[in-house]
Amino acid sequence: MMLGGYCGLSNVAIQQNGATMRGKLVFATGLAVGYVLGTKAGRRRYEQIRSGAQKLWGSKPVQRGVDHVQDFVDEHSPDVPAALADGAKKVVGKVASSARQASRRNGSTRAGSNDR
Repeated sequence: MMLGGYCGLSNVAIQQNGATMRGKLVFATGLAVGYVLGTKAGRRRYEQIRSGAQKLWGSKPVQRGVDHVQDFVDEHSPDVPAALADGAKKVVGKVASSARQASRRNGSTRAGSNDR
């Protein structure tokens, strides 16, 4: 008795499954080879980009710009907390004012009403 007959499968079905499995194995092998080759090439390109970025960052014009920005931050950083505090006070004042106005509107137009 053949295995295919025992399982209710024909020889054609077994052959097709074998071809499908072989195709999947070839595909997986191709993926693995492509991954290995791609990572080696990708690593080289990454190193080239990284090296170029380091050269750019270390160049005199870029470093002059970095120094200019650092000087600006050092000069203006003491002003930041005061500006943030002023902005927060304005926001709190507007929210409180809006809440009071909404409360007055709801109170005068809905006197005694609990509907919402």
